[in-house]
Amino acid sequence: MERFLPDGQKYCMNCNTWRRFRLSRFGCVFACSCTGVFMDFQKVFRDFVTAVALGERIVEFLPVISGRVATDHMKVAQVELDLINKCIHLQIMNTTPEDALHILKGLPLSLEQWTKTREGSFRFPIDVLDMLVHELRMLSGTKGNRLYVNDPSSRCREVALASRVPNPFHLSELLPARLLSALHQHQIDGICKALAFCGRALFADEMGVGKTLQAIGTVAALHAFPTLIVCPAALRHMWVEEVERWLAELIELEDIHVITSSSQFLSVNDAPKVVITSYHMASILATQMKSREWCCVVVDESHTLHTTLDASSDAHYTSLVCDLGKRSKYCLLLSGTPSLASPFDLFNQIDTLSDGLLGETRYEFALRYCRTEFSPHFKVCECVRNVELHSLLVATCMIRRLKSETLIDLPSKQRILFRVPEKPIHGQRKEMYFQKEYALSWESKRDEIMELVDFLLKKYPKVVLFAHHIKLLDCLMVHVGKLKVSWIRIDGNTPIYSRAASLSRFNQGDARVAIIGITACAVGIQLTAASCALFAELPPDATWMQQAEDRLHRPGQEKHVVFFYIVGANSFFDSERFARLCRSFHSVRRTTDGVPSSLTASYASHIEPFGADITDTNLSVVKIASTSFNLAASTPLVFRISSNTGRIHVKQGGNYLLSLSLDEAQQHWLLTDDFSQELKKFILNVESLSLVERRQLRLSSVWLPSNFSWRREKRQRKTFVRYAQDRPVLGRVFFWKVQRHPYPSHPYAAQLGISGNGYVPLCLECEGIFPTLFSPSPGDVVCIEKDTDMFCSGRCRAAFYIKRSGSVARRSLREADKGICFHCQVDCEMLCSLLGAATTWKEREAILDRMHPQMRQHPALFRRIVENPVAGNIWNADHILPVSQGGGEATMDNLQTLCVACHAEKTMCESKIRHKDAFKGSYRTTVDLYRHRLTVKGPRRVTAERLLFLKEQVLYFALHLFFCVCLFPLGFHRTTIPFFFFLT
Repeated sequence: MERFLPDGQKYCMNCNTWRRFRLSRFGCVFACSCTGVFMDFQKVFRDFVTAVALGERIVEFLPVISGRVATDHMKVAQVELDLINKCIHLQIMNTTPEDALHILKGLPLSLEQWTKTREGSFRFPIDVLDMLVHELRMLSGTKGNRLYVNDPSSRCREVALASRVPNPFHLSELLPARLLSALHQHQIDGICKALAFCGRALFADEMGVGKTLQAIGTVAALHAFPTLIVCPAALRHMWVEEVERWLAELIELEDIHVITSSSQFLSVNDAPKVVITSYHMASILATQMKSREWCCVVVDESHTLHTTLDASSDAHYTSLVCDLGKRSKYCLLLSGTPSLASPFDLFNQIDTLSDGLLGETRYEFALRYCRTEFSPHFKVCECVRNVELHSLLVATCMIRRLKSETLIDLPSKQRILFRVPEKPIHGQRKEMYFQKEYALSWESKRDEIMELVDFLLKKYPKVVLFAHHIKLLDCLMVHVGKLKVSWIRIDGNTPIYSRAASLSRFNQGDARVAIIGITACAVGIQLTAASCALFAELPPDATWMQQAEDRLHRPGQEKHVVFFYIVGANSFFDSERFARLCRSFHSVRRTTDGVPSSLTASYASHIEPFGADITDTNLSVVKIASTSFNLAASTPLVFRISSNTGRIHVKQGGNYLLSLSLDEAQQHWLLTDDFSQELKKFILNVESLSLVERRQLRLSSVWLPSNFSWRREKRQRKTFVRYAQDRPVLGRVFFWKVQRHPYPSHPYAAQLGISGNGYVPLCLECEGIFPTLFSPSPGDVVCIEKDTDMFCSGRCRAAFYIKRSGSVARRSLREADKGICFHCQVDCEMLCSLLGAATTWKEREAILDRMHPQMRQHPALFRRIVENPVAGNIWNADHILPVSQGGGEATMDNLQTLCVACHAEKTMCESKIRHKDAFKGSYRTTVDLYRHRLTVKGPRRVTAERLLFLKEQVLYFALHLFFCVCLFPLGFHRTTIPFFFFLT
C-alpha cells in the first residue's frame, strides 16, 4: 500500500519512522509513530490516480480499484502466465474487441503467433513474455488514452523458468503394503505429486475424493515424524481411527497422542510420533506446541485459517498454525473448499506452504490478483488474474481433482430451488441488521417449511434437514417429533463423543431424519444413507453449502441425490442472498478449478409428486474377507484394545497383523478358522469384564493373549476425605496466581527446588522438577494465564484437579464411560438429550418409562428428572470404594458412572452396612448400646431424598404435638395418646 505515497511522504521527518498502511474504524490511513497524526488514504490515492493519468508517475503494475476514486475504468493489459499450458494470456480490459485487435496489429511480426480464446483473451507462446511486455509498453499511447501493462510477478517468472523434472517415486518401497493396496490410482498420483512438491502441498480435492488417505500416505512415504495433525474437534476421532488403521505397521500405539483437553498436554519427556489436536486446543497449548520441533504439520479443513484484512486481526489459532507450518520441514493442508468467499482467503494457506509466493503481504496479494475497494473501508472482491493464480497454485503446491474426474460411478445430484410465499409477520424489515434479518427470515416461511418436510418424509425413507439457527433446529425437531418419526439431532451443543453414535444410528439404524446444524456438523461426516436433503434456510456462504451437500454426495452413495432449497417468492433478502451465493461460488471455483463454473438449480413453486415412488434400499455393506494366518503354536496371537478408538489390534510374535474395529471384528464371529476363534475368545473375555475393568484394560496399554485374566489393582492409600484440601506448604514456597478472564484469580502454593545456583518450581502434583520460563524466589507471586504452567504433564494436571473438584470428576467420567450406567447399562447422556428435547412433562415421562422403567421405583427422583432434565439429575459420579471406607480423593480407578436410581440403591446398601458396623464391638449390655446410639455420629449424609421424606413427616409431627398440648388441660397429661387414635 505504501507504493501509493509519493517519495517525499513515505518517511516522517518528525519521528524518523516510515509511514505504514493501517486500517481504522473510520477508514484507511497511513500512520507513523507520531501520536494522532494520520494521512487519509483516499486523499493519497486520489493524488496517485491523478499523477498516473497525467503521466507524472510511472507504475510497473496498476491495481484494479473501485470506488469514488478508481482505476477500474482505465485501459489495462493484463499479461498472465499459464504455467500449466506453458503459454501467455493477454486480456485488455476496458476496451472493445475492435480496439483490442487494433492494439495487437501494432505488435511486431515476431509476436503474430497468437490465438484467441473463448473468454476473449489472446494466447501467446511463453518464450515471448519479455518481448510482449516491452512492445505493449511501447504502445502505451498518449495522455487520456494510455495503455497500462500489468506483467506477471517476479515469483511467477521464477516458477516459469525453473524446470521441474518429475522424479519417479516407488511407493511400494515407501508405503506399508496394506496402505498401498487400499489406495486408488488418483490417490497414488496425489501422493506422488505431494512428494514432488517436497512435502508442502494443499490437497484441495473435492469432498469425497479421499484427501485423508493421501495425507496419511504422504506422511508415511516421507517418514515425517513427529507429525502434528490439527483438525476440527469433531474430526479428531476420525483422524486417530485412520492413523491407527493405516500406520500401525510404522508406529506403535503409544506413539499416537490425542489432545482433547488441557489435561492431555505433553511433558518434556513425552515424544509421540503423531499428535492429534483441534484448533482450539492448539491455541490453548500454544506454548507447548511452539516448544517442539515438528517434522510435519497436517492441517485438516485448512480453510479455517481465514485471512482477515489485517494480520493483527487473524484468530490466535490461525497465527499459531501458520507459524508452525512455516517452521516445519513438511506441511500438508487439506480442504475441499480452500477459499470461503473470495480468493483472498487463500493467502494464509498458500503463504504457510510457500512464503512470499503470492506476495510479501496480504495487501500486495490483494492489489495484484483481486479487485479492491476503498469506500472508505478496505474490501477485497473477485479475482482479476484467474489464469495466472490458478496455474501458479497448481504448479507449486495445490492438488485439485473433481469428483467428476475421479469418481465416475458416483450418482448425479440435483438442486431444486423451491419458492414459497412469505407471510408479512415482521414489520420494518429493511431497517434490520443483516444478522437479525438472517435469523428471522425463516419465520415467515415456517408453515411451508413444515409442509415440505411432511412431503419429503412420505417420499423418502431417510431425509437430512439442514439449518443454521438454533430456533429453527428446535422447530424442526418438535415438528418431526409430533410425526412419531425416529430422528437424530447434531448441533453445536452435541458432545463430540456422542456424534459418532448418532450418525451410526442414522446411517445403519432406524433413525429416518437427521437434523443437522450446518456449521456444527457439516464437515468430516457421512450421511450417505439419505438421498434427499432440505436446506430449511440458505447457508451462511457457498463453502458451507458445498460442504453440507457433499455429506450426502460422496463415495458410498448409490442413489440420485436431491437437494431442496427454500427461498421466499417475493423476498428481496432471500433473492439477494442466493445471488451472493452464486457470485461467491463462481469466483471461488474460477480460481480453484481454473474454469468458470456456476451454481445451477431447477425451480419449483409448488409440491408435485415424483414420477416414481422411492423405496427403501439398503446400502451395500463391504464385507471384510476373512484373513487366514499361520497360527504356529510357538507364536500365539496377542491382542490389544486401543485407548483412543477402541480398535482391536493383533500381533503374532513381533509382526503386526491387522487392526479391526468392533463392527469388523463381529464379522469374524461365525467363521470357524483359527484366527476367528482366537478373536472370538478375546472378545468374550473382554465382554465378561465390568465397565470399570474394561476402562482399565483400555488404558493399560498391554498386549494380552485371547484367554487372559484381568485382575483389578488394589488401592494402596486410603483417604477418608472426599476432596483434597489445600494443606500448608513448608520450606521454600512461592505462589502461582492463575488469572483467567472472566474467572476470579486463584492462588496456589508451590515448592521450589534447587537447580545450580537458582531455584526452579516443582510440579504441584508430583513435586518433580520440570523446565519452565519462570525462575521465582521464595515468597514470590507469579501471575500466569494458564494453569498448565504449574504442572510437568497433563497427567499430573488431571490427577491434581480430579481429586479436588466434583465437576472435573464428572467431566472425566463422562468422556471415559460416555454416560452409560455401570449397573443397569442405561445410556444416561442419550436419555438426557431426549428428555431435554421433549417439550411437555407427559413426553418426558413417556421417554423415561421407555428407557429407564426402574426410575418409577423412586418417585422423588422421577419427579425431579421430569421437572429439570439435566445431567446432574440423571447420573452421578460414584466412588466404587466409599469415602467412609477410604475411597476419598479418588482417581479414575475408583470412579464409576451410576444413574441416580442405582446410586440411591447403592447408597442405601452402604448406609445399612455402616449402620451395622457402628454397633459392632465390645458393647454387651443394653446400657452400652443405648449410650453408643446417643453418641455415635449419624452414618447417612443429608441427601435430597431424606429432605423430601422429612418434609412429608412435618405435618404428622405438627398435628401430634398440637393435640397433645390441647388435651393437657383435660387430664390426658399422664397418658400418651398416639395421633392415629384421633384418626379413628
